[in-house]
Amino acid sequence: LVYYASFDRQQQANAAVLLASYMMIEHKLSAAGAVQAFSDIPTFPFAPFRDATFAPADFELWLQDVCQGLERAMSVGWFDALTFDVGHYEDLEDPNNGDISEIGDKFVAFRGPKKENPEQ
Repeated sequence: LVYYASFDRQQQANAAVLLASYMMIEHKLSAAGAVQAFSDIPTFPFAPFRDATFAPADFELWLQDVCQGLERAMSVGWFDALTFDVGHYEDLEDPNNGDISEIGDKFVAFRGPKKENPEQ
């Protein structure tokens, strides 16, 4: 698997979260193993993971934090890739259906605020 991210530390952090999650879900790596896979990259540790909202972050969420959360969710059955309903997820993501991200029955994320006028 080859994945390119720019030298921007934020983009590297977000790419690392995606790749580490993939390694944990598909290749059954532990959280520590997934984080360790990035340790030889010169810019490691990366910047904190950042969601897509524009508002200032209230707290920092590091790659290790995200991986440990995913590991916990999988260990207690809150997330299972084999039973994850992609169609249901995509339906809820539609603004007409709530524009939310639901993962299992324990986690719901709402879309962040957006600017009414993009030039503001």
